[in-house]
Amino acid sequence: MMMKQSRVIEQQSRLSEPLASCYPWLVLPHSEDESGQTFCSITKPFKSIVKSTSKFRIKQVLGHSYGWLIISRKTIVKPAIRHEFISLWNPVSSESINLPPLDLNPDQEIFAASLLSPPGNPDSVVLVFDHIVESFIFCKIGDKNWTKIPANETGMETGIIDDEPSDYNRFLDCCPLNYKGRCYVAMSGELKVIDQVKPNQIMLRSLNCDLPRLDLSTSATHQRYLVESRGQLCVIDITLGGLDFRQVLDIEIFGLDSLTMEWSQVKSSKDRAFFFSMNAYYALSCAANKSGIEGGFVYFTSGTDKILYSFNIEDRSISIRLPFKNFSPRTTPFWFKPDSRSIKKKTEVNQIISREVKRGGEEKQIETSLKLKSRSFHPWLMFADKGNGRTLHTFIDPNLGGRHMMNIPESIIDFDIRYSKEGWLLMSSKVEGDLMFFYNPFRKNLIPVPPRTLWDANHSFGFSRSPTSPAGCIIVGISMGLFSYLNLSRDEQWHQEWREDDPYFTPTHTSPVYFNEAFYFLGQEGNLGVLWFEESNDELLYHWDILETPTNPCDSFDQSYLLECDGNIFAVSVDNLGEDIGVYKLNKTTMAWHKVKDIGKNMFFVSSSSSFSMVAKTPGMGNKIYFPKIKGKEIVYYCLITGKYGSFGSKQEAANFYSTTEYLCSAWI
Repeated sequence: MMMKQSRVIEQQSRLSEPLASCYPWLVLPHSEDESGQTFCSITKPFKSIVKSTSKFRIKQVLGHSYGWLIISRKTIVKPAIRHEFISLWNPVSSESINLPPLDLNPDQEIFAASLLSPPGNPDSVVLVFDHIVESFIFCKIGDKNWTKIPANETGMETGIIDDEPSDYNRFLDCCPLNYKGRCYVAMSGELKVIDQVKPNQIMLRSLNCDLPRLDLSTSATHQRYLVESRGQLCVIDITLGGLDFRQVLDIEIFGLDSLTMEWSQVKSSKDRAFFFSMNAYYALSCAANKSGIEGGFVYFTSGTDKILYSFNIEDRSISIRLPFKNFSPRTTPFWFKPDSRSIKKKTEVNQIISREVKRGGEEKQIETSLKLKSRSFHPWLMFADKGNGRTLHTFIDPNLGGRHMMNIPESIIDFDIRYSKEGWLLMSSKVEGDLMFFYNPFRKNLIPVPPRTLWDANHSFGFSRSPTSPAGCIIVGISMGLFSYLNLSRDEQWHQEWREDDPYFTPTHTSPVYFNEAFYFLGQEGNLGVLWFEESNDELLYHWDILETPTNPCDSFDQSYLLECDGNIFAVSVDNLGEDIGVYKLNKTTMAWHKVKDIGKNMFFVSSSSSFSMVAKTPGMGNKIYFPKIKGKEIVYYCLITGKYGSFGSKQEAANFYSTTEYLCSAWI
């Protein structure tokens, strides 16, 4: 596959009905002009439209209802009060509605909002929500003041009717969703609905339907979205980890059966696509194909890095679709979808910039199932390919490319890779996080691991040696405040211990390194946590220590990896687009990270579940870092000599990760 950079062609034109297409647009606010935004379509050819909200600036988007954006445009905080200024904006018609100032307590912060009906309805009401709903706050459009009713004072006389009043079920999980004339609310893990039964009377009632259970197989944070998709109510669950929990570790989608009120996982959706932005609490969906948008994907942005990502629902891979490099990193993008019922036939805009991205022709990829007969001189990238109903493990050679496939044993079909070493994989169930196995795909060996009956999930796992090693195998896992371990040959159950951190240690989601009989964990501050064991009277004693001296080697990175090479510990840090990358060596004397520009004949293979080094025996493979990313059919590497990305199947070089794909839960083996 040719690694060609996209050529961007800009042209000026005018167009009526610029936003009339009923698919989502990605909106990029302008930092230099706080009232300006660029609306970017993700259909082909790609185009963008510049619009302006001349009357106000957008501080935060609180919600999206009936083709209107609910916007917080300004906040004034005083010692005893907080003033919130909220507006409605329709980008298609350029209409805006300013609501009266909302006075809140200083510690209150509105993060979500919803319209119960379109603004054209004379009884249209705007509801706003704090994370913990201590009061119901709403405003009828046209009113001069907001109405605030304490949650514990609901009743017929107040205008808020709650069929299940309680002080403990008031945590809002995500932004409410308008669906079939009702406002659905995810509150404290339960699905509820808000009905406007009268102009001045609102009812909150339970549907007796719990939200889908969270994946607790790994210690992480979750962000959820309610979304309507092709007539079905869906929940998108995002698993986040990495630095400050900004890295997407997994995405799961669940659809609700309206008859049984039960959730089922959406594992394929070629007829639709989903959209969300990490800095907004609402999500959107649209039909695929007819809209020109490729179905079967979740399109999203993360923070302020100005990258459009796509998540393949079938094979659980993340690709970098488009980098928006010309926009300030201080602004945060969001999504907008016009409402087909309110689109006007003629709308004029001042300026339209059309961008068309031309790519080289892509060959149709034909997969061939091959049996791996022998090991090569370097590891292979391995990941699960469950698309189109297949249950296969796919292997890619970083040097020769090509795909080789093996059937996944039925007993571990729904298992994810947690750690890889010496040809063995430690795998755990996504459905039941306490179930674990060792698996050797080359020998087809499966070794059960005692189930984890612990209540705390883990950021990452590691093990000391092969599970068949005569020297024994110790498995470890780490979470925010604890670590767990198991001596595979002796223990029938896991041990879990509180860490006594001073200072507090926040682990990353990258795999640990077993070095000099100790496990080294990388912290988000660049420091290291060390866990080692010793035997005493047939008992395994643990020791935990934090090395304070090493601190963050660089100011800007999104992903980091830890590995051992030539008797030293190295760290690799990189941002999401791959434009800021660094390799650092731990100085054993000063215990500080020092940047290195050359690793000689060594090869670094990095991924969240396995990172290690090897001496290159194949010419041309040394002095490179191999990432778990694919461009076309080839593995992507970073060359320390050229400072560019490349692959062995192409002579082209690239400056970033644009147009690459990473399979989640992949590993080097």
